[in-house]
Amino acid sequence: MSIKEAKLIVNEYDLSTDESSFEIVLEALEKFGSARAVLLEGLKPQYKYLKKISKLLAMLDEKPQSDVEAQKISSLMYEIYTTVSNDSKSTGEDIRELMAAINVRKTFNPSDKELWVMNYLGGREFILNITYQEPNALERKIKEAINKYDNLADTPRQETIQNKSINDLAIQRY
Repeated sequence: MSIKEAKLIVNEYDLSTDESSFEIVLEALEKFGSARAVLLEGLKPQYKYLKKISKLLAMLDEKPQSDVEAQKISSLMYEIYTTVSNDSKSTGEDIRELMAAINVRKTFNPSDKELWVMNYLGGREFILNITYQEPNALERKIKEAINKYDNLADTPRQETIQNKSINDLAIQRY
């Protein structure tokens, strides 16, 4: 972050050079890393109608991707619960039996990541008790599970490690 990059953004967005505007520009530089990244972010369609400082403030106010994913998974879990609950009320069947019988993958079409996170948190039992969860605590648990999933995706699978070791041994023999 340099003053030169900050001045570039100030000139591009035709901002005043008062202290508060400059602080916002520096905060945007810190978040996005460079003036180029800030300017590219400002070209996105959601900021199309915003001008000057309001555009920068909107860019800084955007939620991180993990928050968006956590909210999406949370709403999916609530949707599964309400669907099963409504079916239970209408048919008179036990909600646990209906939850066990529902094919979540076909009915709601979740991604592998969403399924993994829901199963990690406790699966169908957790969804049945979702109304007892405090919303912020639920999203925090979901974010932690998303981080675990992302860390699992970064590490190679055990079979891959074993196969590589076998291949290395075969190479050493020759």
